Amino acid sequence: MLDNFYYRLKHHMPCTVVFLGGSITAGAGASSYEKCYVGRMSAWLEKNYPETKFTFVNSGIGATGSSLGVYRCERDVTAYKPDLLVYEFAVNDQDFDFIEVGKNTEAIYRKLWKVNPYADILNLYNMTMWMSDILDAGGVLPARTAQIACACYYGGIPHCNVGEAIRAKTINESWDWNQFQYTKDCTHPNDAGYEVIDGIVTKTLAEAFAGCTGETQTPRTLPPRLFSEHPLDNAHIEDSFNADYTGWEKIDKSLGAYPHYIESDKPGTSLTYTFHGSRMSLFAQMGKDSGDLIVTVDGGAPFTRSLWDVHCPYFDRTTEVSLVRDLDEGEHTVTITVSEDKAEGSQGHMIRIAAFLIA
Repeated sequence: MLDNFYYRLKHHMPCTVVFLGGSITAGAGASSYEKCYVGRMSAWLEKNYPETKFTFVNSGIGATGSSLGVYRCERDVTAYKPDLLVYEFAVNDQDFDFIEVGKNTEAIYRKLWKVNPYADILNLYNMTMWMSDILDAGGVLPARTAQIACACYYGGIPHCNVGEAIRAKTINESWDWNQFQYTKDCTHPNDAGYEVIDGIVTKTLAEAFAGCTGETQTPRTLPPRLFSEHPLDNAHIEDSFNADYTGWEKIDKSLGAYPHYIESDKPGTSLTYTFHGSRMSLFAQMGKDSGDLIVTVDGGAPFTRSLWDVHCPYFDRTTEVSLVRDLDEGEHTVTITVSEDKAEGSQGHMIRIAAFLIA
């Protein structure tokens, strides 16, 4: 299950571990980085394999799921050629359908194995109160189901259902989620929650390693795609600084772990970008002062995209905002204009764009 990774551990070879996920991977809710699951798992590996030189890369970005992960995979995962990828998107993928999550997950797997066919993967499935409520009502979690389907199809990818462990303890100990015994806010684990997660993760690792001989490494031979319609193997990021624009300001500071961005809050301000592909999204901020966009594609009829939703009054986040899909494969030109309109609760017309997401 983790045979290739264990081979490197057994033979004291350098090991790179990349953690890809949302805010739980980033460590939200923990009192310190050492208390989150990434810090705990890293410490466990170093303690149990002291002769191995580890490189740990935390590529968690809050409020993002696989819909962004598939685009940033080259920058935040494959650039490091990891020996182990820890994959955690079950919570932030919950609002997406089975097919979309499956396509994103599969593409990330295949991108990884393209640069390192010996890489292993560990899937983590977390839980929120609202996801627990769905299960209590007899419902299903399509995002988690899609990720499990991908793991089963490609084989040898351990499932680490840490969310079910937190849910079970909450139920068995007669706690209400709103008593915050294991979470900070019914979503992000607190230190006690991360301790539960750590126990499941390290048990999974120990059991997986116990079943490995560590004698050989086997490269991945990829089967046909499970989700064949519009595979996202070529999904990638293109820099917003490369757009044609006037009236937008370049900001040389980080936005959502991207090194810089452009912004404008002046209605009528436009930018134009030409790309090759069949779909385009923005890696953009949705926040308290976010406005609306007017979008045209190849000179066609304009339509509106809002960078505002129900979460914006409470916190700012940088996430994927879909603009166009299902275009004919080829060259397309998109024009984006800051609209005079905005959501009723927004404090402004601000548009902040870190990058363009192209596939």
